Amino acid sequence: MHRMPLPRLAALLLVGSLALTACGEDDPRSASSGGPATSSAASESPTESPSAAVSEAPRADLKGDIVGKGYAFDLPGGWVDTTKQARELQASIDTAAAEKEADDGFSDNLNVGYQAGSTATLDQLEAAVPGQLANLVQKGDLDVLPRTELGGVEAIHHRAPAKLGSTEYFLEQFAAVTDSGDVAIVTFSFSRDVPEAQRDKVIATVTDSWQWAA
Repeated sequence: MHRMPLPRLAALLLVGSLALTACGEDDPRSASSGGPATSSAASESPTESPSAAVSEAPRADLKGDIVGKGYAFDLPGGWVDTTKQARELQASIDTAAAEKEADDGFSDNLNVGYQAGSTATLDQLEAAVPGQLANLVQKGDLDVLPRTELGGVEAIHHRAPAKLGSTEYFLEQFAAVTDSGDVAIVTFSFSRDVPEAQRDKVIATVTDSWQWAA
């Protein structure tokens, strides 16, 4: 079985933060015609042709609004699948979603980085978070919340006000490692105007419905 080294695993932490803040400046439907969304994030993220990211067929044992390589989950009301345009910015993204309509000019969004067969532990991953997010979060602003669960698997949770270029937003990130070494890193980006209670409600729709492949 292929084992992913910790540095490559930790790099997954930056997937959402570097790629999907673009949704904050563009309607998530703007890339539906096949053109990438316009944002400073595009120039700061490694990019590949969308054809380089091969989408796997949905797993028959997984049910949800979004079905990834080894997991599935439901979307909050008013959110849509934006995986195609997210991959145009960052080919390593597995799945993504965003608000369909953004009244405040920032489309709240999420994306998932996924990798099977890692030997990294949750403790190692948690220790890597501050360094990996240092270019987005000011020192002292990153909150380490109590561990929670993602589909019945222990998960770490970090949150912080973040900034990429001129885009200010609020980051909420979860990461879990299953007993078999499957890693999922779920990154939410919210408008700074979204209150904590509303963020929690959106997040709960995803985390409470999360399923891992059998």
